[in-house]
Amino acid sequence: MSACAGVAERYSAELRPLLLDGVANDGDADEVAVNQLVRTMCVWQAGQSAFRNAAQSMSRELHGRTWQHMAEEITSLLMCSQQQNLALDVDLVGGRRAIA
Repeated sequence: MSACAGVAERYSAELRPLLLDGVANDGDADEVAVNQLVRTMCVWQAGQSAFRNAAQSMSRELHGRTWQHMAEEITSLLMCSQQQNLALDVDLVGGRRAIA
């Protein structure tokens, strides 16, 4: 899986070695991508048992997440963002910054 994929942020430290880095769009991109995939598969093969356990743990975590959990996280992020925007919304008043 690409390290740029949205779900990659949920990968534990134990599973991160299996994520593929983004590859630049140049003439050597295909060769670089293939080499990286081969290296990643060798890493996986050498540590199958540990990766299996980590993947099972991550699977349980992801299956336990509900739409309600996601909605709460989004709401929390939006509320935090609004508070930060209010704090950063400043006017210059008499040479000083005043919080709006």
